Amino acid sequence: MDATKRDTQISRALSRLLRHQAEKAGIKLDSEGFAPLNEVLAWGPIRSLGVTVDDIQRVVETNDKKRYGLKRTPSSSTYLIRANQGHSIKLEGSSSLLTPISLEADNVPARVLHGTYFAFWPAIEASGGLRPMGRNHVHCSTGDPDEDEGVVSGMRRDAELVVEIDVEGSLRDGVGWWISENGVVLTAGDGDG
Repeated sequence: MDATKRDTQISRALSRLLRHQAEKAGIKLDSEGFAPLNEVLAWGPIRSLGVTVDDIQRVVETNDKKRYGLKRTPSSSTYLIRANQGHSIKLEGSSSLLTPISLEADNVPARVLHGTYFAFWPAIEASGGLRPMGRNHVHCSTGDPDEDEGVVSGMRRDAELVVEIDVEGSLRDGVGWWISENGVVLTAGDGDG
């Protein structure tokens, strides 16, 4: 198996565990969403791939969407790893993963875009707007991948339809917005989408 395919398999397994299945796997995430790397390496699907610390470091450093964070523990030479965003599991201290966007802080991005597909648009309209759809947040980008604006994460590159969102207006309406460590703009929306 070539290295790129292997790294993709490792990244998918990390994403599944750290975003969606940590609790089910018996791995406790700390208040910042970090898990002990030794426990992650021992998780069945990761273990079956024969993943090493070097593999994890490479995947974290080279992931084009910067999905993961890796740090050493303060008291030893062991590592902690987290998914930067995209969780369906509730994190007790999830606010520490995200920087709030507010009018007062003057950190509202110039453009906020959400990419989707034509097939999903009728359901989005019928439901009254964008929804997290099983995740904690709707994921958005600050640039359009077709315009080479340095989009790292927050929108699939093959999105067929791009929705521009009035973040300032929604902030005035009381909708919360955040930005993740890897630049994804996130919102839980309001009660109606």
